[in-house]
Amino acid sequence: NSQEEFEVIGNTIRPRFGGFGEEYVIQGNIIKNPWNSGTEDEWEISGDVPIPVIILVLFGLISR
Repeated sequence: NSQEEFEVIGNTIRPRFGGFGEEYVIQGNIIKNPWNSGTEDEWEISGDVPIPVIILVLFGLISR
């Protein structure tokens, strides 16, 4: 069970073996944690950014 395996189901991105609250939803050009009502876990994407790059940034595998 690798901590660096992710899955994209519809508009949801989450770790394959992660916890319940570790998922993000893509809504238009906004990516956010659906379980957090604040905006600290919310990003606006401008342009065409590939999903794998978004995953690397969201889960801290590369620096933001």
